[in-house]
Amino acid sequence: MDKKNILAIWMFRKDLPLKSITKQEKDFTIKMSDKVAHQFIHSRGYARYALSQIFNEPPLEIPLDAKPSNPPKLPLRYGYISLSHCTDMLAVAWSMQRLGIDIERSDRKIEFLKHFQKLFYNELKLINLNSPSNEILRSQILNLWVLKESLVKWEQGKIIDGLKDWKLSRNCNYGTNKKSELEVKVQSINFKQWKIGVASNHIRNFNKLQVCN
Repeated sequence: MDKKNILAIWMFRKDLPLKSITKQEKDFTIKMSDKVAHQFIHSRGYARYALSQIFNEPPLEIPLDAKPSNPPKLPLRYGYISLSHCTDMLAVAWSMQRLGIDIERSDRKIEFLKHFQKLFYNELKLINLNSPSNEILRSQILNLWVLKESLVKWEQGKIIDGLKDWKLSRNCNYGTNKKSELEVKVQSINFKQWKIGVASNHIRNFNKLQVCN
């Protein structure tokens, strides 16, 4: 299998049984609330499980560095990984090239419209703020959100600053960073009850997804 040609995306339901994580990762959970600890264990366990399928190595031997509140990292020869959560799903993306992923429920409510107008100032022309349908407006904002957050994940930056720094193209197929002038391709995917944004300059299209059971 030529790993250079792979951009893999897994989706794991949050109600799946927890998988094993390393002792160091367990130690991180000691001071966490039960809810946060469960999410941490779930995401690291299934990230390791996904990577084990790529590298054919035991999950606990994968050299994943995924400390709390930090972007997950792998040694260079293991490529790049990105994680994202929504209320009921974990998305794990992997490639030998840098990438970022974001997932949201398609029915996620959008509140505080003025707040989003500030975050998406560069993209206001891409959405119809005077739309007669709140549902259409909500869906437009959510599409922008998953694309821009995937770019922030690609950059491994902070969400609020990153959302302001990245500007989407008119057709929303790439983003440009106002500070570094880097350009990164983005793609949005509507999959069942979820919206997914992926940022990567990988040449392969990624549109076949399934939920892992």
